Order: sequence, then structure tokens, then C-alpha cells
Amino acid sequence: MVCMVAVGRAKESSSAQSSNIIEMSANKNFAYTGPAFLGTPIQSNSTTFLFDTASNKTVMNRDHYDSALSSTYQNASENTTQLTIGNLTLNGSMVKDTVCLADAAWACASSFEFFVSTSQMKFDGYLGLAPKSSFVSALYKQGKIREPIVSFNYNRDDLQRSLVMFGENSFSDTDNTNYKYDT
Repeated sequence: MVCMVAVGRAKESSSAQSSNIIEMSANKNFAYTGPAFLGTPIQSNSTTFLFDTASNKTVMNRDHYDSALSSTYQNASENTTQLTIGNLTLNGSMVKDTVCLADAAWACASSFEFFVSTSQMKFDGYLGLAPKSSFVSALYKQGKIREPIVSFNYNRDDLQRSLVMFGENSFSDTDNTNYKYDT
């Protein structure tokens, strides 16, 4: 299976017309974040995930996730381990649970394996969306998106919405000639 990441720049401000689009918040055109919800039932406090296009790993800060509140929590590893993302080394363990990016069934990956960090992190969590992302693959394998593809609509203005679309490779008002595909 090949996972593509399409990166484009909108001609105009986009509107979330498709049901498989998540709105991101921009931070000085440097970091893009969005809400994530964990567990079953979904824990009421949303967390802020950094959408990481350079990693395929998903990491959650232990301080923002209580596995005891989830009926779908599974311990995926008995051992504490280390995970390295870029130049960041984290301590923690692998777990499985439901991870949702929106209050919609298509945006939830059930029995999704992710890393729970006991180390300090700048964000509540990191959602890896690089090619062959485990989250995108999980949505695809569970039949929730058509293709294992993620498309981004980055706006340079922090006041404009930036969007991430799952399962398709374009936005209706995006100039497709600016797309770059990683496989």
C-alpha cells in the first residue's frame, strides 16, 4: 500500500465542503495543529495534536490521556521503551485505543496503536501524517476513507483556515499544479 501526501496552496480561502476535512490552526505558518479525542467513550477534553508531516508516528502525552476512562484501551506493550522523532527522544509505552480527529465516525481509528509518552512534550500529542502514516493506514484499512492519501491546504495567513483532507488528493478550489506527491 502506498500513502501519498499532497501539499497544495489554495487560490482562495477554502470551505470545508467534504465530510473528510479537518480544520487546522496555524501557528506563524510554522506548525499546524488540530483537536484529537481519545478513548471510548471519547474523553471530553480534546487534546491539541501537532500534524507532523515528517513522521508516521502518533504520540500522546500521558498528562492528556487517561486510559482508565476508556473501555477500548489495550496495553500493546508491557515494557517501557524509547521513541525518537527527529531529535526528540521520548520515554513511554505503546497502547491501543480509539483516536478521533473530529466528532464523526469517519475520523476515528479504532484499536489504533500509539505511543504514550511520560516525557515532557511541547504539544499534547503528535499525529504523524507522513507517507505510510499508521493513522492514515488505519482509517483506510477500516474503510473510513477511499484512498490512503492526505491532502493539505496551508494558508499563509494565521487568520485564514488551513485544512487537511483524508482519502482524496485535492481541494475543489486548489491549483493542482502546485501538488507534490511523496510515495
